[in-house]
Formats: sequence, structure tokens, C-alpha cells
Amino acid sequence: MPNIPILILASGAGSRFQGIKQLQDIDGVPMIKGVIHSAMRARGGEVVVVLGAHRKVVAQAISDMPVTTVINQNWEMGMAESIKAGVECVEAHFPKVRAILITLGDQPYIDASDFDRLVALYIEHPDKIVSARYNGVCGVPAIFPDTRWQDLKSLSGDSGARELLRSRDDVLTVEMPEAGRDVDRPEDLV
Repeated sequence: MPNIPILILASGAGSRFQGIKQLQDIDGVPMIKGVIHSAMRARGGEVVVVLGAHRKVVAQAISDMPVTTVINQNWEMGMAESIKAGVECVEAHFPKVRAILITLGDQPYIDASDFDRLVALYIEHPDKIVSARYNGVCGVPAIFPDTRWQDLKSLSGDSGARELLRSRDDVLTVEMPEAGRDVDRPEDLV
């Protein structure tokens, strides 16, 4: 079983949510902790959480969890900066790793079995990007082999890995409608 760290991007300010989205209660658990629990139960590897806005309070909320945290000092510059910080953390702390799974801290409806389906397909095709497919498009969660990490670190702005996933012919997909249910506004919790 390959060690595939799961990188959870949780550095945004949640301005559309009008509060600290990462700490929003879902089924009695802060959203970020629920996402971490799902990642920890998956067949991946280490869990790395990228924090930025609200980093002190979110770090405190997850301080009892066995995760590696990294601070994205440039979180206001967009999701690409969080991806870059996370990839650089994995490169520094887990140098033998050959792939990384990227997911969002506001995708609480994804569970361990969803991550496991991505990992299973990646094991069969370790040279390919493996992505969730929902609402007719490719998106995260997605697994990127180390041959694509430079592409990830070259991203800019707030589009995240979306442009890589949609502009390549080496992307394999797993249908995952629940990945399309992210939480941007309070009404998304209904």
C-alpha cells in the first residue's frame, strides 16, 4: 500500500459563510474535524492540514488530532498558495512519498470510502492524476503523482488545481457526487 498523504486545504477566511467555516458544527463535530476523521480512516497516509485565516483558533480545535499542520502565510492570495504550502510541507516532511491526495476542508460529505476509491484507481495507474468527477467536471479530491507537483506549485490565484484537472488528458476520474457538496454559505448545510 503506497503512502499517499492527504492534504486538507483549510486556510480560507470563509467570507461568504460569515463566520469561521472550519469550526461549523456538523452532526456535533466541527467541520474540519469531520473531514480529518474521514481522511484518517482512509487508506492514504499522513494527514496534513493547511491553515491560514483563523489559524490560531482552528489549530487549537484540532490540536488533539494526529495531523501535521502547515501555515499558509499567503492565504489571501488564493487557494493556489495553500496547495503550494501543502506540497512543500509534504516534500520536506515525507521525502519518500510519490503521490499526494488534495481535498478541501469544506467538503464534509466525503467519507473514507470515497478517498479509498481514488487510492484504488491510483494504485492501478500510478503515473496518472486521479480525480473526483461531479456536476460534470473534474475536481478535488484528487491524487497527484510527484511528477505533477511542480505544476501544482506553479498555480496562482483562487482556481486551485481545477485548471490542471480540466486541461489534461492524463486524468482518470471516479464519480463522486458528494464532492460537489462543499460548504460556502450557511444554507449549504441544509
